[in-house]
Amino acid sequence: MTTMTGFAHPVFGTQLCFRKIVKAMSEPGSLVTVPNVSGLESMSSATAATLLTLTSHTTPLFIDPKIGNPLLLRTLCLHTNVPIATRLDEADFVLLSGNRFSYDLMALSCGSEAEPEKSTTVIVEVEGMHDGPCLKLTGPGIQTHLIISPRLPGSVRDYLCNRPHAFPTGLDFLFTSGKKLFAIPRSTHVEEC
Repeated sequence: MTTMTGFAHPVFGTQLCFRKIVKAMSEPGSLVTVPNVSGLESMSSATAATLLTLTSHTTPLFIDPKIGNPLLLRTLCLHTNVPIATRLDEADFVLLSGNRFSYDLMALSCGSEAEPEKSTTVIVEVEGMHDGPCLKLTGPGIQTHLIISPRLPGSVRDYLCNRPHAFPTGLDFLFTSGKKLFAIPRSTHVEEC
């Protein structure tokens, strides 16, 4: 039975990737490069590294069928033992393809004022980090403002610009492509420009 090997050095790779994800969350919109993980044709190295770093046996994961495959499931079972959720509302982490996006983000848990940590983290694999419509980011971790232009699905862009949940509730997003990722946490204000 074939599995993906994961990080070349599992402990150091996971620690380095975690630090990169924390940097991305604390500096919204800033691109970071995560350690390389190869062997999965259905997703980017950054997506695989993120899953191997953030998921565990206590964090149910929903995987978009456009990305999921038996190799990914075996690899995650071996390395993280993450339970696979069959419904969006059951998941702590959601992995979605930015290609032909058809998911209702309102079905995801946004936490509550008493337990904001119960919100879902959404990982979206996008086709590119540039050449999309421009977005202006402001808020904690951004000195004045930051302009980014990733190719986001329309419903994700609408959610980010209209934020239907008041802080501290809401969804945190990680966007991956190739070996790069950036984050837009729930504390970031997003507007089209």
